[in-house]
Amino acid sequence: MEIPATGHTAADAVEENRVEPSCTEIGGYDMVTYCATCGVELGREHVEIPATGHTAADAVEENRVEPTCTEIGGYDMVTYCAACTTELGREHAELPATGHSYNAIVTAPTCTEKGFTTHACACGDSFADSYVDALGHTPSDWIVDTEAQIGVEGSKHKECTVCSETLETEVIEALTEAPTTEAPTTEAPTTEPEPSGSCNGTINASVALLALLGCFAFAWRPRKDN
Repeated sequence: MEIPATGHTAADAVEENRVEPSCTEIGGYDMVTYCATCGVELGREHVEIPATGHTAADAVEENRVEPTCTEIGGYDMVTYCAACTTELGREHAELPATGHSYNAIVTAPTCTEKGFTTHACACGDSFADSYVDALGHTPSDWIVDTEAQIGVEGSKHKECTVCSETLETEVIEALTEAPTTEAPTTEAPTTEPEPSGSCNGTINASVALLALLGCFAFAWRPRKDN
C-alpha cells in the first residue's frame, strides 16, 4: 500500500545575500523560504535597501595661504561626506593684505656722517627719514708722537677725541743743544743796601753848595772894556 507524499512544509523565510547600501548605491537582500523537512527552496524574494545619501561632516580648512604686506591670502573650507569622504562642497575665503608694519631703527650721527631713522618692515620694505647733521670733529690738544733730539726733528699731532681721526700734524724743530736739566735756583736775589738817611743828606748838601759857588763865579767874572 502506498503512503502519499506529505508535501513541503515551509519554514520561516531567511535572509540571504545582503548588500549594504552606500551613500549613492542601493543595497538589498533576498528573503528565501525553504522546506522545513527536506530543505528544498520554496521561494525567494529580493528586497532593495535604498542608498543612504551623503552625511556631511564638519567643514575643514585647506590650502591656506597667509597674506603678506601687499598680497591677499586665503583658504578653502571643504565639506566631505562622513561616510564615504566624497567632497560635498568647497568655499574659498580671502584674507586681506596686512599692510606694512615698520620698526624704527635710529642711526646716531658721527663726526663725518649724518644720523637718520630707518623704518624697516619684516617683508624687506624700508625707508629713511629724520636726518641729523654730522657732529663734526672735536680736536684734542697737541699729542707728541716723537720727541725732538739734537739734530733730529720730532713730530706731534691733534686728533678727534671722539673718533680718533688724525686732524693735524706738525714737525717739532730739532734741538741745537741738549736741554738743561739743572734744577732752578731757589736763592733769594741779593740787593745793594740803600744809603742811610745821613749820607743822603750830606751828598745833597754838597751838591747844593757846588751849585751856589758856580753861580757866584759866573756873576763876578771881570768885564772886558769896550
